[in-house]
Amino acid sequence: MKKLNMSVLAVALSATLAGCAADKAAEPTSPSPVTRDTEADEVAKPLIVAKSLTIESLGSGYHTPYTDQNEIGLFMQAIHTAERITGILNVGEQDYRLHIEDTDGKKYTYTLWLRDNSEQAMLMDMQDTRTGYTVSKQLTEQLKQIMFAEPEITQLTFRTERGPGEELLAVPEGLRKDQYMLSGGPSLKLQGKTYVSTHLFYGDHNAINAIVALDPSTDRAEVVWSEKLTDSNNRWNNAFMSSYTPLFPLSEHQLVFLEPELTEDAGEYHLSAYDIRTGEIKRLREAFWPLTDDYDYDYIYKFNWKADEQKLFMQSYLGNVWLFDLKTGDDEVHLLKYRVIPHSTTGAPSLFLSPSFKRFVHDDESGDLTFYTSSGKKLRSIALPEEDYVPSQKIKWNPAGTVAWMEQSEDSQGRILDIDIDYLRIAPRELHFYDPDGQSLGSLAAPDDENAALEVAGWMDENVAVIKSYTIQGRSDESPESRVRDEAYYLYNVSSKQSGDPLTAMPLEAAPVTDPRDKVVLPEEAAVVADGEIRFPAK
Repeated sequence: MKKLNMSVLAVALSATLAGCAADKAAEPTSPSPVTRDTEADEVAKPLIVAKSLTIESLGSGYHTPYTDQNEIGLFMQAIHTAERITGILNVGEQDYRLHIEDTDGKKYTYTLWLRDNSEQAMLMDMQDTRTGYTVSKQLTEQLKQIMFAEPEITQLTFRTERGPGEELLAVPEGLRKDQYMLSGGPSLKLQGKTYVSTHLFYGDHNAINAIVALDPSTDRAEVVWSEKLTDSNNRWNNAFMSSYTPLFPLSEHQLVFLEPELTEDAGEYHLSAYDIRTGEIKRLREAFWPLTDDYDYDYIYKFNWKADEQKLFMQSYLGNVWLFDLKTGDDEVHLLKYRVIPHSTTGAPSLFLSPSFKRFVHDDESGDLTFYTSSGKKLRSIALPEEDYVPSQKIKWNPAGTVAWMEQSEDSQGRILDIDIDYLRIAPRELHFYDPDGQSLGSLAAPDDENAALEVAGWMDENVAVIKSYTIQGRSDESPESRVRDEAYYLYNVSSKQSGDPLTAMPLEAAPVTDPRDKVVLPEEAAVVADGEIRFPAK
């Protein structure tokens, strides 16, 4: 298989110091503004009775509203008592912009120079950019305490409010938006409440994994479980940061999640169930994830949940594979056998699971793809083409898990529909079909036209595929949708190798084939974590 050398280039942006300096020796040695002389009797005017304050970080562009009246008052005090700078201004790179609205609705904007090593902050009214004002050392320290102090959370709680569209918004209490990042996994609805797995990162290196229950009938958000990490040297740091998303319904009143139990430098991981009626947590598979002596980086890379059979599949970065059968207890565990391809910090896909959970295919980078039973029995291997392209999703399966297939195209830049550091999507020239054991079921090829392509768009049943034929046009940097032209469809029976008549559209009853980058259509009642808040749809 042709390998693509993909690099991520970091572009360094340098900021030029603005303003006039008398000579080189007079330039400031710290990022803080330097004053020459001040006139103590001149203050920044006018006096402002602030109703609201939002601080814009000019480095990140992030806007943080301040709601604490004592904090807002301190910023106003800094503005009102700041002393006018006379002489030459030594102005470095701007840090923040203060957006203020007073009680009469009038708006003011000030630029603030303030960093954690600043002795004195500097202000500039954007209505008069030729004049600067220096803030007293005492007030500078107080502003730094507000803006840069390490936030502390004893117990994670969320406050809720209604958004502009009447959606319910939940945000962590005690933190400003510039002090944390909030990530989320899937949500699920049980007994009228919506449960969301979340990951809160704040301060120097503090993190909390939590399950949050949103109750639309009371507009409340309750943390029903949480665990905290305070040291990046903890051996479970990487797993804790990246393995919080699995959340599945086990019954009408139980949900399954990954429960870390941390000590100061290590801990254990459990597969647990939370009972929404009693709040009880039951460990279904205790300490299932062993740490190895040569541990360096491990986390849950991939997981699948088969709800009708209560089976959970997980693959970790270092190659641990678990197939937990929570109904019968007949688990299959393969430790450190099927690792992710270490192509980058996130890794490239290496294991392709059948929807039946009875087979999987693994790429061990030997040049072959090998079919395995769920118990780890090795079946047939198929060779990857040495020069041609195959996509990052090397093996795909039909919904029944009875047919697998591999896409292939010639080594041509024009065949690349989408690409990222660990992702490749192509316009296939050939399709190769296999049974669950890796035995060939035949191939399909596009017409000889240089731009012709075909792919499996969906499945009518376990044998009949919907084939989409098309031509690929345009430049490789254009969107895939704009490059796919002349689409047509037909049915193909993989077993009999018979093709049907052309179709003008994808049959509505067909189960579509999805791509890892396809936008997931969420249920209407789903909660979404974005922009530092949990959003629950309006009633």
